[in-house]
Amino acid sequence: MRENHYRKFKKRNSKKIKIFFVMSVLVIIFLVDNSRVSLARILFYQTMPRYTNFFENYNLIGIENQIISNFDINQISEDFIINRYQNIIGINDISILDNVTEDFTSYVSSFDLHFSYEDIEDLRNVNILLNRFFSMDSRTGIVDKYLDIDYFLTSNLQIEITNEPQVLIFHTHAASEFFIDSPNNINLDYGIVGVGSTLSYILTNTYGINVLHYRGVYDRIDGVVVRSGAYERIEPSIRNILENYPSIQLVLDLHRDGVPESSNPDLFRRNINGHETAMIMFVNGLSSINENGNIRNLSNIPNNYVRTNLALSFNLQMAFSNRFPGLTRRIYLTPFRYINHLRPLSSLVEVGTQISTMQEAHNAMQPLAYIIYSVVFANN
Repeated sequence: MRENHYRKFKKRNSKKIKIFFVMSVLVIIFLVDNSRVSLARILFYQTMPRYTNFFENYNLIGIENQIISNFDINQISEDFIINRYQNIIGINDISILDNVTEDFTSYVSSFDLHFSYEDIEDLRNVNILLNRFFSMDSRTGIVDKYLDIDYFLTSNLQIEITNEPQVLIFHTHAASEFFIDSPNNINLDYGIVGVGSTLSYILTNTYGINVLHYRGVYDRIDGVVVRSGAYERIEPSIRNILENYPSIQLVLDLHRDGVPESSNPDLFRRNINGHETAMIMFVNGLSSINENGNIRNLSNIPNNYVRTNLALSFNLQMAFSNRFPGLTRRIYLTPFRYINHLRPLSSLVEVGTQISTMQEAHNAMQPLAYIIYSVVFANN
């Protein structure tokens, strides 16, 4: 009798042990998976600063309906951009856009800063210029020579349109930057890469600019998102592209910003003529750091094009202020370099946030394309 009782007791406890073991394994998997997300989020917010809203009570001017793209989610596909060449420089996901026929150039007017003499005089004061156009990471080392309004206004940013590729668009964080309503985070066209396709298409389709859109992924390793080191991993490929296409003069690293999940989405979008449109922000890395008031150049990440990078961002920002006031956040200055050191006309561009919708992000590409054309290509 005692032996039978022992067997039943052992059987019951063996079953409990198995259940406990299975539950423990499931809990561990859950914690590891979520800790990976949490760790990625912590690393993300430590390297990409949290921004605040600088635009309140803006009254947007009337803008033509045609300036906002009518993005259709059903049009997204791997064939969204026209692939003219295959296996180019050994990388299959590069595409060059052909010129196509539809023409909206009648909606493009001459670019004019509308500066008065008093405005220019005010902006010669570095503090006024900094406060009006820029915000920055507290670690950023900045000196007066970088913020020179006369240099900004007299810099030659013009590119003559030719039949060769002149604009490179890529995404350092291609695999990790999606939107609040992205159906999944696997198909790149549902994230910032799809937005890059739209920008590429508009620049080519509307303005006749040859664009090379690089869809390479460098922030996902063995199926897992790894943002750390993505800039270092992507740089050799970008160098290779620029060596093979020396005609490229404008380089844009297109991103989707990250903000605290509790942020109000209204702070990062504007309604332009009835269209909800994600706000845009230009980011400049100065390759210098502020150490207790002493500015130290970061010799391990030099950038000889800091001033020209800033001139490009400033003129794009000013053009937005005149044509689409309130659609851009202040230019953000950081100590880092990103990929802005490979061409004088380079910029990191943030489009919306993780709490923006896909529609809002794609809607922002018509204004952005218009401004790029106006500032860099229109005056030839």
